[in-house]
Amino acid sequence: PNLFLVTNFVAIPLSSVILIAEIVLCCISFITPLATLAGKLIHQLIALMNWFVELVNGLPLANWKSLQISFAQELLLYVAVAGMSFFFMKRIKASLFITTCGLLVFFLLRTLSFVNALNQQKLIVYNIAKMTAMELIEGRYSVFAGDSEVIKSESIFRFNIAPSRTYHRIRSVYLPAVDGDETLLLSSPKGIIAMARGPVYMPSQVHILVISGNPRGSLRDLLTGLMPGIVVFDSSNPGWRVKSWKQDCVEMNLNCYSVADEGAFVMNLN
Repeated sequence: PNLFLVTNFVAIPLSSVILIAEIVLCCISFITPLATLAGKLIHQLIALMNWFVELVNGLPLANWKSLQISFAQELLLYVAVAGMSFFFMKRIKASLFITTCGLLVFFLLRTLSFVNALNQQKLIVYNIAKMTAMELIEGRYSVFAGDSEVIKSESIFRFNIAPSRTYHRIRSVYLPAVDGDETLLLSSPKGIIAMARGPVYMPSQVHILVISGNPRGSLRDLLTGLMPGIVVFDSSNPGWRVKSWKQDCVEMNLNCYSVADEGAFVMNLN
């Protein structure tokens, strides 16, 4: 947050007033009319504080988004700040050298992190209850396929998708259109990735098959003779059906992964 000082100028005094009002409410709780009036006043004060915080948060440049540093980079910043502070307090030139070294190593690590981000190839199947969300990451770009509600719901997106994109330094996202039971095919360095909501009819081999949308039938019926490298069941499928499919995988000697049971599926494709 870039405007936290502006927010605190109002939020801190107002929260203090709310705290005092709540103490008063406890003291007069046995006087019903006064307690009711105090409760309504506290409710309005809390609503006012929340409204102001949301108002400031919605202003342009209020937040510096997609900012991500590692723990090592954080420590180096502390070293640099401590060295600079020590220099101003004690006037020891060695502290400037420490500050300079800390900043140099910090920017070196940060540059390496961006280089790694440019070279990353990764598939992520998110663990979102009863929903489909899959992302193929190539460098700082990604292809996202999933339910529209995942993108439209601010809370779901902020909690599940946004942290991953910040961590992987995603700059641009492509959203392909997928209709009904149509199988989505994506190309990766390790082969074809398919996301299916029904039977898969493929003339070529699939490296990763993601089954979503709770399609009916046994796994043999869905694969129609296809033998993928690994089958991933996302969280949109009910547990009882995934359990049956996993048994089919054992019988067919197929690798499988249940997102609902084992967490988000993440595979490096480099």
